[in-house]
Amino acid sequence: MSTINLLNVYLHVAAGTFLLIVGLIPMFTQKGSVVHVKFGRIYKYLYVITLVTAIIGVIFFRSPPSLALVTYGATYGYLSAIRAVTIKTSGPVLLDNILAVLAILTGLFLLTQMDGNHTASFPAALGYATAGFVMTYALYDLSRNFWRKAWSNKAWAADHGIKMVSSYFALASAASGNLIRAFQPWSQIGPSILGTLLAVILVIIFYRYNTLKQSSIKS
Repeated sequence: MSTINLLNVYLHVAAGTFLLIVGLIPMFTQKGSVVHVKFGRIYKYLYVITLVTAIIGVIFFRSPPSLALVTYGATYGYLSAIRAVTIKTSGPVLLDNILAVLAILTGLFLLTQMDGNHTASFPAALGYATAGFVMTYALYDLSRNFWRKAWSNKAWAADHGIKMVSSYFALASAASGNLIRAFQPWSQIGPSILGTLLAVILVIIFYRYNTLKQSSIKS
């Protein structure tokens, strides 16, 4: 491993480790609070560093196609989550539609590169699942153009929250799969399953809270 590659790996691991610690704080604190916003901003910067170093590793150093798909999935999920806050009052704009279309095209292209060069940490099944998941996300993002008012009024917060939780557990899955190799593939799959369950629970809590809030306003 070259010195540059090694430094990139160290930076990626360090940023990713701090990200996994810091990310728990905005996830479990009151949304919109000072603590949530402050640590959410730190999480955002750490995520950028983690993604950039991952992308450098995929582009300039030999990486299995499934790892490229995991990196692509984390990148789009993160960008879409951040954009959900930016466009919460306007609904999706041209940039969001372009990103969604690029995500679909990129996913289709990466699927054509699945040539069997995989590892135990990043098996082919993970690559295919990631591509399908992200392209479904992208199609959902395109659908927001047809119900932008309802999305802005009711769904943007859940949209942002689900995608941020998904982005967190995407990196947790990658880290767990690499570090806990004795329990592969479950060390890779486990955090993703946990993240999906947590996202569903958060959506249920969010909509129940909104229903109770609207009921109290009407009464």
